[in-house]
Amino acid sequence: MYDGRDLYLEILNGEEWRVARNLHEIISCLPDFIENTKQAEDAVLEQEEVNEAANLIRNRENVPILTEVYGRYCLDEVYDMRDFQITRYENGEIVKGKHAGTSRVFYCKEQDIDEGQYHDRKVVITRTCFMIFALHQRYPSFG
Repeated sequence: MYDGRDLYLEILNGEEWRVARNLHEIISCLPDFIENTKQAEDAVLEQEEVNEAANLIRNRENVPILTEVYGRYCLDEVYDMRDFQITRYENGEIVKGKHAGTSRVFYCKEQDIDEGQYHDRKVVITRTCFMIFALHQRYPSFG
């Protein structure tokens, strides 16, 4: 789950952010979140094993695992695209972004049919999400 998502609502059982919340309160909610997440994951994996066995008996293709998505990306936030990719600088230095192990970034153009113009975009694909970012005008590594 280390790909930049905000897990606050899931960890605190849907409670909204408050400035007055202290770190102890947040940390004390972690064991329940981990236990609930693990139970849900185990149930999905158990069902997948049953489906896989049934598919083998019927000689069908395996059904992909569909897991619950935790956390969210905040649509009004600016993200540093370098966090999602491996960047090679002009001096040869290679820097792996903090989420590069679980995501990939692709460059593309979006066509505005009404105006007939093309706009630069970055598509970020994680294990659970597909996001399209408009590039920041002054800082192209941000979207």
